[in-house]
Amino acid sequence: MQKRAASFFLFNALVVLGSMPGTSYGAADEPLAEPLETIVVTARRREELLQEVPIPISTVSGKTLDQLNLYDVTDLQQLLPSTTIQQIANRSTSFSIRGLGNNAVNEGLETSVGLYLDNVYLGRPGMLVFPMIDLEQVDQLRGPQGTLFGKNTTAGLMSFTTRKPVFDNFTTLSYSGGSRDYMVAQGVSNTQLSEAAAVRLTAYATHDNGWLQNLNGGGDLNGNNNQGVRAQLLVLPSAAFNLRVIADYNQQDSTYGTPVPYGNAGPGSTYARRATAAGATNLITNPANYQVNVNSQQQMKIRQGGVSAEANWLLAAGHQLTSITAARTWSSHPKTDADLSNMSLIYNQGYNVDDSQISQEFRVASPKGGALDYVGGVFLLTQTIRNNLFINTGPNYTSFYLGTNAFPYTNSFSNVNSQSYGSGTTNSYALFGQSVWHVTDRFDVTTGVRGTFEQKWGQTYRTTPTGGSALTLQPGVAGAWDSGVMTMNNFSPSFLLTGGYQLAQDVMSYATYSYGEKSGGFNMNGVASGPTLGAGSLQVNPERANNFELGVKSSWWDQRLVANANLFLTQVNGYQSASATVPPGTSSPTWILINAGGVRTQGVELDLQAKPINRLSLRLNGSYNDAYYSSFENGVCGAEMTPTASGTCSLTGQPLNGAPRWIMNTGGEYRWPIAGNLEQYTSGNYAWRSWTYGDISDSSYSVIPSYGLLDLATGIRVPTGKTRWDASLWVKNLTNNHYWLMTYQQTIMNVNNPYVGAAGAPRTIGATLKVGF
Repeated sequence: MQKRAASFFLFNALVVLGSMPGTSYGAADEPLAEPLETIVVTARRREELLQEVPIPISTVSGKTLDQLNLYDVTDLQQLLPSTTIQQIANRSTSFSIRGLGNNAVNEGLETSVGLYLDNVYLGRPGMLVFPMIDLEQVDQLRGPQGTLFGKNTTAGLMSFTTRKPVFDNFTTLSYSGGSRDYMVAQGVSNTQLSEAAAVRLTAYATHDNGWLQNLNGGGDLNGNNNQGVRAQLLVLPSAAFNLRVIADYNQQDSTYGTPVPYGNAGPGSTYARRATAAGATNLITNPANYQVNVNSQQQMKIRQGGVSAEANWLLAAGHQLTSITAARTWSSHPKTDADLSNMSLIYNQGYNVDDSQISQEFRVASPKGGALDYVGGVFLLTQTIRNNLFINTGPNYTSFYLGTNAFPYTNSFSNVNSQSYGSGTTNSYALFGQSVWHVTDRFDVTTGVRGTFEQKWGQTYRTTPTGGSALTLQPGVAGAWDSGVMTMNNFSPSFLLTGGYQLAQDVMSYATYSYGEKSGGFNMNGVASGPTLGAGSLQVNPERANNFELGVKSSWWDQRLVANANLFLTQVNGYQSASATVPPGTSSPTWILINAGGVRTQGVELDLQAKPINRLSLRLNGSYNDAYYSSFENGVCGAEMTPTASGTCSLTGQPLNGAPRWIMNTGGEYRWPIAGNLEQYTSGNYAWRSWTYGDISDSSYSVIPSYGLLDLATGIRVPTGKTRWDASLWVKNLTNNHYWLMTYQQTIMNVNNPYVGAAGAPRTIGATLKVGF
């Protein structure tokens, strides 16, 4: 399979290179192409050409997302190298780059991939789970980026930029309809208020019935309903000052996040035998059918919004002062049938989460053109997060949970309402600076440093459950417990050293060493191991990453071909991960957060863009990533593994879960005139990734097979005066592959829990009509 992937990868690269001038590519009178569109990024906190920045960067334009109707954040992994976005519900979204970042979902931990929306750091991954509508571009930076960007960017970062107001008056309306009552409606209104001010208002609504058939009632699940609005004000009173204010709000009411029985749930499994004995029927044994059989409500309610203000002053000496002030809130309230069956065993379980944050950044950038360019500043963040783990069991849960060992606890765990609460506060303060020394006309040295100091407070407690049998209730399993207030102080340094050498006018090479840390945290997934191992077991220490890069960026054939490639090696020590242990005096494993010994990722990345002839644009990017646990002796055991006496298994040398070894994405667009102003276009994208383990245990029951997704679109643009029409037909996942965004082991009983999966969307066919005036 890997050899076939490599061959396909190289074949596409040859197709692109073979399309360059000097080869046969079509009609003899086809004119030579214009240069590729110049891409501007802010990777070093100032506007620069992408090809001049010695960092592995890939970008996705909003135009590409619009044409292919790719509005879900998980679609980005079809367009970017080394990227995996796992999601089964909004709260559990995980962004990883080169396999790093897909840590355990926990409100007390932070992501290894820095996430930004219009230059504002987002403290939780779920804050980015809204339709990607009216975006300018998405930038992906790989490797630690902590010296300039926020915090915890040990794996890289993803920056989302929305389209700014412009000094013009226009309105754009768009409506898409398709399979499963799929709908995306959006409107953009831009108004010039004066010579110095403009506003932009964006509103949208999306809908999908869902693609999971519920055998219990016949309805569809995994659908979604989104509504949102974004308002912007841009003020440009002079060349020396500008201000951009953004306010947004999004809400989601859906059945998205419904887990599908995936592995170890066949007729012979412990789960299946116990569920059947408890009265469950028609258990799902073939996940490929995209079916579930649940009797309780599935619901996901998300509310989020924020406001930000970015001001830029051009000072007298040519320096630029930037201030970014922002506040955001995010909440998630689900209802989930957690027992995967048509019996009320655990008929409702989940986490209510409420998060708020306030951030402030001040930054000064020197004028360019001298021997030394530099950027420096201060970053402040305060974040408060609260969660509530609720578990509601039915009348047959005790015998299901304990099996033949139910006596004498016959009613202990049945008809129980258990509530656990967690809260955490983080105050983060950072000073940072980065400089570029132009040693010669061809050689630059970039150095950067950041010091981050954080104060953290956390607490988790469980109230006395109601229901069940209070006399026989086991306190260590379900009784009341309080951790008390836990505190943590972290100082996290970040370093960067890069040498860039201009081999030729349009060819730059670079070598980088960077170091970054992700702060420690607390286990807030209920009381977890606290009742049996004490509050100290709820704390996890920082994660540290050392990264090395060798790369080249080049442009060829009068800027009609861009070819970038790089090698990387990252060693992470103290990798934050979940594990399980059997506390002394007990017989059941308990989930725990730990710092694993180490993780290593190493490989190569490639990013090509070409414009061989006018109106034809091609792209190809991909990665090979060998990611594995360099040391992890006390890892989680898969269902088929035999644990040690402490309840753990060695994963040293095993592949890192959620990290496909091969990723390849290729696509393009061709436009041609029909008559007059009438223009037709066709665009497409094919994304392929190799298999990977989904669960942290590397269980064979969690394997996500390799899969490829093909998206196509064709349409006609008709400009008539100031009015512009655009009508298109499109299909996503043309071959109707049934694939999986993530898999993991569901916690239902005390041993041999089944594995569940998040099903990706099947084929969707639709049409879009846009009008601008």
